[in-house]
Amino acid sequence: AAILTSASEGTGLDRLLEEIAKGISRLRHRCELTVPYAKGAVLSLIHAQGQVESEEYTEEGTRVVCSMDAVLHARVMKELKGE
Repeated sequence: AAILTSASEGTGLDRLLEEIAKGISRLRHRCELTVPYAKGAVLSLIHAQGQVESEEYTEEGTRVVCSMDAVLHARVMKELKGE
C-alpha cells in the first residue's frame, strides 16, 4: 500500500511510522523458552538482539517470554539444542 508523505510539509509521516512499526512487529515472533542456567550466553543473546517481556527463575533454568525475529529464533534454538 502506498503512503503519501511530504518531507517539506511534514504530512503523512505519522502514518508512515505507524506502518513501519506494524511491519516490524509482524516480523517478530513471541516465544516462551526455558534457558538452562548452563547456557547463560543464550539468554544474553536474547537480551541483546530480542525483546524480553518477562523472566522467571525456575529449577530448570530461566523461563523467558520474549519476541525475536526468525533468524535469532533459529540461532537460539540451535544453541539450546547444543549444535
